Amino acid sequence: MRKCLLAAIFAGCFPCAVLAMPAGTAKSEIDYLINKIEHSGCRFERNGEAYDATQAGEHMRMKLNRAGDRIQTAENFIDGIASKRYLSGKPYRLLCPGRPAEEANAWLTRALHDYRQSGAASKPGAPTPPLMLK
Repeated sequence: MRKCLLAAIFAGCFPCAVLAMPAGTAKSEIDYLINKIEHSGCRFERNGEAYDATQAGEHMRMKLNRAGDRIQTAENFIDGIASKRYLSGKPYRLLCPGRPAEEANAWLTRALHDYRQSGAASKPGAPTPPLMLK
């Protein structure tokens, strides 16, 4: 009982330690990827249903917030949150106009590669796409 009480007190006193988020380049890259999906015009298929791009971004942010400090890099984000359903492991897919359906892992990995190749991730003060938190 004492251990549970101490754990609860510790978590209440140090919420940032419990819910730490990625920082620096990783945060910029993850923000970019979520924003890229939200503005892609694609539908996002998960659990057998297609959602619009805004709903996909909201879902990813919710999962990112719940993951806390387990996500430290953009690759962690892609592999651990944005590519598949946690419980079943069933892959998410993007349904983009005029293109065949594509698994989210491949789509996001390519988007991250393109972002890094553009040099935007390494430029100090480079603008990060706007986040639309709701």
